[in-house]
Formats: sequence, structure tokens, C-alpha cells
Amino acid sequence: MKKVVVLLFIMIISLALIGCSKPAPEKPIVEGVEEGKIYGEPIEISLKQREEDVQYRSTIDGEEYELGSPYEKEGEHTLVIEATRDEKSTELEISFEIDTIPPETPSVAGIEENKIYFKSVKINVEKVEGVSYKTTIDDNEYELGSTFEEEGEHVFRIVAVKERNNLSVEKEIPFTIDNTTYTQKEVNYFTEIALGAEYGGSPYVKKWVSDVRIKVGGNPTENDLKKLRGVVGELNDIIQTIELSIVEDNENINMYFVPQGDFREYIPGAVKGNVGYFTYYTKGKFEIDRATILIGTFGTNQRDRSHLIIEEVTQALGMGKDSPKYKDSIFHEYEGESLNQEYSKLDKKVIEILYREDISLGMDKNKVLERLSERIVSE
Repeated sequence: MKKVVVLLFIMIISLALIGCSKPAPEKPIVEGVEEGKIYGEPIEISLKQREEDVQYRSTIDGEEYELGSPYEKEGEHTLVIEATRDEKSTELEISFEIDTIPPETPSVAGIEENKIYFKSVKINVEKVEGVSYKTTIDDNEYELGSTFEEEGEHVFRIVAVKERNNLSVEKEIPFTIDNTTYTQKEVNYFTEIALGAEYGGSPYVKKWVSDVRIKVGGNPTENDLKKLRGVVGELNDIIQTIELSIVEDNENINMYFVPQGDFREYIPGAVKGNVGYFTYYTKGKFEIDRATILIGTFGTNQRDRSHLIIEEVTQALGMGKDSPKYKDSIFHEYEGESLNQEYSKLDKKVIEILYREDISLGMDKNKVLERLSERIVSE
């Protein structure tokens, strides 16, 4: 009987001891981070599931880390999660990296922003190891280093992707291919008319870079106004970089139809003996931003005034000199020989050249000729 009691006691004690000895926790399973992966943004690491009666301790590079909180420190790191129950533990270790630095903006050669090119361009990029590139022109794939020659306005776009973290940066460069050509005669006439002024002045490009608003005063005839409207319309057809209009207020050109004897009331330095006169004012040295135009009404007929309107308005745009060379030009020096009512073909080219985007404020003759050199063709 005693043996039975002893055996029963031993069995009870063994069962009790077995019930109190639980197994070690399972190895933690996490989400938000993977072994060996590089992340291009902050991460949040959490446990997929938690066991009962298990304590979890997490560190990154030996420093305490609160599971579920953002982690953004740059560089290579080691996550350790220790799961403990009844002095028994298991451990998870994961190496990862955070690199939130995107690639540098690509250095592009062969084109510049808003620049005008003749015939074609070849675009290249200074490549960086570990970075891939996607390039397009007007959203069509473009092979770097190849010749592109479609005339018109275009946008080159490059996307650089850093391969190790998949971060990207992009750059857009608008440019234009313009195949317009000019004869030597047209270029020479431009440099004669547009560099300088009728009564002296520096031989540099001066022009408007903002829209022109003309307000009319004095006593114009209906035909005067009709002629002015026609001139404004034709100038807008020739010039693509600014727009002219006739306004009632907020003007930057005042145009007066008054007797010649009153000219100095409007322009104190007006030279006597002129039946038409203009002066412009510049912001800085070369940008024209205001002007005054005078059209004489004493002793002039409609033909006189129509010529004066087209000449003085055009000259106030930055073409201030006259020339004796071409009798059909509105810039012809001797009005007694010619009162031209319309622009000649040569006049239109002079205006067009001045208001090209690539003819810049302050250019002198040499710089103009250099800029236009590849566009000059034989007649």
C-alpha cells in the first residue's frame, strides 16, 4: 500500500513540474523590414503576431527601438528582437539599410534652357555609376547622343533613378529648333537700322521685352486711327515675342497728333524741323519700357501722316536709325524722295531679327553677327 502511495505522489509531482515548464518562444516574425533590403524612406517595424506571456525587446544597432514607430536614420543597421518567456528566449536579427538620398540632378550637355538652335541638336548627359536614365523629347523616347532635328518648340525630359533605393529626380529643358535663314543684305541692313539711334546713341540692341500698349491723344483723323490699327496688326504678325495693342489707359506709349509747334511740350528735346518725332526711355541700359510719339498735324496731309505713323511707331520699338540705301524702306532717310506707306520685305526682316528671342539686349554688332552667322545664306 505504501508503494502505491509513493508512486502516486511521484507522478503528481512530475505532472506539476511538467505543467510549469513552458517551451521557449517562437522566433519573432516582423513586417516593415526585410533582410538585406535598402529603403528610400523611413520605415516602421512591427510584429506580425505576439505570443502570450512573452516579453519582446527590440533594438537597432544596440539602441532601444519601440516597435511600430518610424525609423529614419541614414545608413546600414541591424535590428535585433529578443522574445523571452520563463527565462527562455529566441532572437531575430535582420540587417537593412536606409538611404533616402536621391540621385543628383543630371548634368545635361548639348542644349540650354529656352535656347534657340539651328538645324539640329545632340544631347548628352554626364552619367553617374549606379544611376539609370530615361530620356524623352516631347514625351517620345530619345537616345542620348543622337541627332534631333525636328523644327519647332520642344521639351527635353530626363529621369534619373538611383538603382539602390529606386529614388528619382527629373529635369526638363525647353528648347527650340529654328531653321530661319537670312541673307547678308538683310543682316547688314538690320545692323545699320537697329544698332544706335537717329540722333546718336549707343550701338547696342535695345528693344521691348514686355507688351506694348499705345494710347492716342491729340487730334487724329479716322484714317490716322485706321492706319495705326493696321500697323499694330502687321507688327503683331511679324513679332512673336511681344504683342502690341491700342488702349485707353495703362499705356506705356503715348502717341500725340499735334501741331509741330507744340512738339516740345511733349518732348522737350524734340529737334525742330521734324513733322514726326519719337523718343523712348529704357529700364537699365537696353530694355525699352516707355516711349512718346509725335505726329505733326500742321500742313500735313493723310499720306504724310500715314507714313509718319508706320515709321515712328516702328522706330519706337528700337529701330531708331534711318538709311539712304533703299527707297522702298520706311527707314529711308530722305522723306522728300519717299513717303512709303507699307513695310518692304527688307523692313520686315529687320523687325523680325530684332525681336528674335536669341537677339539679346545689349548685343553689339559683333555679337549679333556671331549669333546669326550660321543662318546667313547667299541670295
